[in-house]
Amino acid sequence: MTFLMTPAKIDSIIRRYRWWMLGGASLIFLGFNRDGFAAVTGVMAVWLGACGGAFEAWRCDRGLWMLSALFLAMALLCYAGFTYGHLSDITHHRGGIADMIDLSFGISLLWMQSRFLLTVTVSNWKLTHS
Repeated sequence: MTFLMTPAKIDSIIRRYRWWMLGGASLIFLGFNRDGFAAVTGVMAVWLGACGGAFEAWRCDRGLWMLSALFLAMALLCYAGFTYGHLSDITHHRGGIADMIDLSFGISLLWMQSRFLLTVTVSNWKLTHS
């Protein structure tokens, strides 16, 4: 598995950014009404949609790599923190199955977002420095 996404996958996320945000907001709303279930997944979906909407011009707007790199740094810190917390909960037998499912989906969305941001950063940096 390669870390960088294909341009078609990047464009797919960008085209559907509104759906990511709407679906994430729906999950957050559902999470507040269901003792927090799906709230983490909802927040990560909204964040992925926001990144998709922010980087629509990733192929032509020079210098966009700096913003993408900043978002990538924040996403990687969140990824590390959530993964550590998730593994800690598993090893100490805390939380129910619903919490584990929510964290698993949230972490997988955060991984997809990190790959998205890494691809945008690398591609736009090459565009800027060519």
